[in-house]
Amino acid sequence: MPRAKRVLAEADPNASNASRIPSTTTKSTKRKSTTQDTENVAPKAKKTRGKRSADENPTSQYVTKDNSKLRALLRDRGLPTDGTREELIKRLDESSPVDYDSLLVAELTEMCKQRNLKGAAQYSREIKVDRLKLNDSFDRDTGNGSDMTLLIQVAIKEQTLPELIANDAAATDSYAKKTTKQLCALLEKRKLSASGSKETLISRLRKHDQKERTKRIENYRKELARLKPKLESQIGHSPDYSKIIEGYERQERLDYEITSRQEYRTEPPNHICNYDWKDSHWAGRSERDLAEICTRREMPGHGPKAAMIKWLDTGVVDYEDLYASSLETICYKRGIKHKSGAKKVDLVRILKEADGAEGN
Repeated sequence: MPRAKRVLAEADPNASNASRIPSTTTKSTKRKSTTQDTENVAPKAKKTRGKRSADENPTSQYVTKDNSKLRALLRDRGLPTDGTREELIKRLDESSPVDYDSLLVAELTEMCKQRNLKGAAQYSREIKVDRLKLNDSFDRDTGNGSDMTLLIQVAIKEQTLPELIANDAAATDSYAKKTTKQLCALLEKRKLSASGSKETLISRLRKHDQKERTKRIENYRKELARLKPKLESQIGHSPDYSKIIEGYERQERLDYEITSRQEYRTEPPNHICNYDWKDSHWAGRSERDLAEICTRREMPGHGPKAAMIKWLDTGVVDYEDLYASSLETICYKRGIKHKSGAKKVDLVRILKEADGAEGN
């Protein structure tokens, strides 16, 4: 039985028995009939063996990453960066990570620059590879300033709002210990009436404080209501806001550990903090342990091992001792205007100027 006749019969179970009778036509006719019959048969669907999409496979390692990070990873793999979030994740699941060890130093340097890694051209090949691998694990696209700025703004407000509410509930003051003259000076500074008894002055100050706290809390809520939908639409998902700052600082710390490996550096390390910590009882702790301890004890910012031990030993840490990312976080928390990605020297200057203004 000719192959085309068999396919046609199977495709059409209602075909007559006549169609099942072997053909007696010539060879050339058979070839023509085969072509014609085959064209009338719908082609079988091609089976795909790709992994399931993110909706079907919630365990994908990429589901927590921002849209911009998904596109950055696809770009580095030479894959298309268009499509829905689910398509981007599926594309990554079905492809292999970049083999950084096979790339030229110039290519590694360019990738480091695209991800906005500090000193992108400064370090050896091994350092560049390790930095890129670490950056791959980070959910954020460090080369996307718009996303990073918005993420940090929202994360800080998310962290600060509960603190403001708690402080409002447990608000205390020292007005009762001040003299009438001091109370009047405070009222005049706030452009409030300074007339009345001492009790009246204190009551007026407290009402003003309460009003300001309530106003600030309400402003934070309004800002979050405005910024969160914008952010989540921009990055494609709802992140764990409580871990954004911690994750960002952890990334900075681990990246610093990589670039501080003496055997791989192309030039002597530039120490951030010169505190002599070798005789400290904290000296035997790893940087990771120290970072966790300092976080629990609410160290104002993060820095290298020397800075953390300095703070644990003395309770004091200078702006110069901290990472630039931590200085940016401090600026955000205090509402100090600054440029995103500003140089450390500029952030130190801005913070010191703000300290001076607040002291006055």
